[in-house]
Amino acid sequence: MTFDRIGLKILDILQRDATVPVARIAEQIGLSQSPCWKRIEKHEGAGVIRDAEGLRVDGSMR
Repeated sequence: MTFDRIGLKILDILQRDATVPVARIAEQIGLSQSPCWKRIEKHEGAGVIRDAEGLRVDGSMR
C-alpha cells in the first residue's frame, strides 16, 4: 500500500496520539470528517492501523 500526502499526515497524527477525534484530524488535514474517516478505515482494513492504541507503519509502505 502506498500513501499520498494526506494519508501520511493522518498516520503521523495518529502515531502522535491515537485518541485524536476524527473531527480534529479532518480539520488539521483539510478534509471533511467523512472522507477522513473513510481513509482511516482503509488503513485499518489494510492492517496499517491495528487499533486505537497502536499504529504500525511498515517501512516498505512509505
